[in-house]
Amino acid sequence: MRSTFYLILLSAITSAHATLTATFTSSGQTVETQATLPALQVTAGEPPAPGLVPGAFTATYKGTLNIPKRYRLAFSVEAEGSFTLKIDGEDVPFTDGVAERLRVNPGEIP
Repeated sequence: MRSTFYLILLSAITSAHATLTATFTSSGQTVETQATLPALQVTAGEPPAPGLVPGAFTATYKGTLNIPKRYRLAFSVEAEGSFTLKIDGEDVPFTDGVAERLRVNPGEIP
C-alpha cells in the first residue's frame, strides 16, 4: 500500500513569490532547506528530506508569500497522523483534507 503526504498550494499563482525556510525533523535530526512554495510529497518508506531517515516526521514552513494582486488560495492535504496549517498565525481548518478557499490581499503574507 502506498501512503503519501501532500501539502500543495493548488492555485496557479505564477506571479507570486515565496521566501520560505522548510524545516524537517525526524528521529531527533533536523534539516533546513529553502523553498519557493509550501509543497511536499513524501512516499511511505522514503525520508522527508535528504539526510533524514524514513518514518514519522514534522515539516514546518516559515517565511512570507508575496502576492502581487488579490487571490483566492486553496490548500489540500492527504496524510497519516496530524496536520496543522497556520497562515499569519491563524489555523486554517480542513474538512476531508481540503481547506476552504482563502481570500488574500496583495502584499506580504507571513
